[in-house]
Amino acid sequence: MLDAPRDADDRGARSCGSSSSGLIQLSIGVCAMKAKTHSKPMRAILSRLERSLEFRIVVFDEQMILEEDITTWPRVDCLICFYSTGFPLDKAIGYVKRFRPILLNDLEQQRIIRDRVLVYKQLQRHGIPHPPYVVVDYERVSRGEAHFEEGYDYIVFNDKRLNKPFIEKPRDADNHDNWIYYPKNAGGGCKKLYRKQQNSSSSYCPDVHSVRKDGTYIYEEFLSTFGTDVKVRLTPVSFSRRYASR
Repeated sequence: MLDAPRDADDRGARSCGSSSSGLIQLSIGVCAMKAKTHSKPMRAILSRLERSLEFRIVVFDEQMILEEDITTWPRVDCLICFYSTGFPLDKAIGYVKRFRPILLNDLEQQRIIRDRVLVYKQLQRHGIPHPPYVVVDYERVSRGEAHFEEGYDYIVFNDKRLNKPFIEKPRDADNHDNWIYYPKNAGGGCKKLYRKQQNSSSSYCPDVHSVRKDGTYIYEEFLSTFGTDVKVRLTPVSFSRRYASR
């Protein structure tokens, strides 16, 4: 794998190179945080591309991405670029708009997938089925611009009522602290979901029954699975893969 070139010549106008065998090579830039570009799966993918002799791999240096102007970034024919924590997405979008490489994943759409409310609007726009949900902006509630009511077994936002069990998700999709609230007849309390730590990805809190009110949250009707978390990884037209997790 090649690291990002550091000399001015390699950072000039992009052009197709050639391998020792005479094949024309396309340059593929990989623009992401170091933890992603140096991960074992990414290294395996890039090494396979390099072995084909059809591509020249240019991995953008993390320090360069964070600190240098986009005019100093390498020019490439194609770009693989994706967001993770700390990545300057707007800066990368500026690079793409200015130098127009072939983009393998839409950066503008990555703004949308970081916002759960925008994701649901996209689902609605394209007629994709989704669970019933309520979006509660507690800043609007505190200013008296919206009505919110909470009972042990339900919440009401304006004219929409949602009964427990339901799941509460922060608007920020990078925040994985999703909470499930249970009604009294199911034992009450709350199960807090989070990124997997060792062998655990959730904890049950029997005394927590009031929802969080420190931002904007999405509330979805929750399908009871008798205490088992079920994750759906793939949902094509006629097939879905589900599995239970702890």
